[in-house]
Amino acid sequence: MISITGFSQSESERTLIDSLQISGNQFKVDILGNIYWTEDNTLKKYATESRSVIEYTNTFQGKITKYDVSNPLKILIYYNTQNNILYLDKNLAPIISPLSLDQTNIPEVEAICTSHRGGFWILNPITQRIEHYNQNLRMTIESETYTELFKNDNIKIQLTEKNNILYCFIQHCCIWTFDLYGNFIQKHPLKNVDNIQIINENIFYFYKSALNKYNINSLEKVSVPIPKKRDEWKDVRTAENDRIYALKGQTIYIYK
Repeated sequence: MISITGFSQSESERTLIDSLQISGNQFKVDILGNIYWTEDNTLKKYATESRSVIEYTNTFQGKITKYDVSNPLKILIYYNTQNNILYLDKNLAPIISPLSLDQTNIPEVEAICTSHRGGFWILNPITQRIEHYNQNLRMTIESETYTELFKNDNIKIQLTEKNNILYCFIQHCCIWTFDLYGNFIQKHPLKNVDNIQIINENIFYFYKSALNKYNINSLEKVSVPIPKKRDEWKDVRTAENDRIYALKGQTIYIYK
């Protein structure tokens, strides 16, 4: 048995409790263990407790470009076609009217995430800074200029705020951390990783058929035990409920 804080089960002890068919090969899990995925202009949510699917569709806004479920009570959706932000509640009902980023003179954001102090964070390609905006679209915080975040070879950038830290993940490179005033803290080298989750002080990522945990304080890396399949998993995620969500084909298998 491998024992890690919060993850004490071996792969053989995991029990399959549910499965779910989705479209595509990408999904997200919130802190409550609910599963989300998109189909063009539709966001879908699977509530693991009730085993029910709800969805939100807005054909006027176009295809969903990015979405953030770090706050399951206030889900952020970004549409780059209209350059709009929309917030949904836990039932995927709109909380407010769409916010137009055209009012901020930002043509299209590189990355965006919810701020738990209210408003949102963005990577502004014009100023090449990380900026915080409140719900009135007024900028309240801006970082120094970081040209490295806007290189042409940066395939994918992800912003996530957790535990009073802002994480900026650059695919195939590293993770930068900032405080909530936009001040740079540290760079963590995590290469060849195309998704991350922040749970407590740990960064979880799936790489080479393994779910890994990286502690940002101790810098320790460990492998989290996951069930094995004849075919390799496409993606594996976890949640604060200690469950494992493993994708094969277009099916997510849920283990406890």
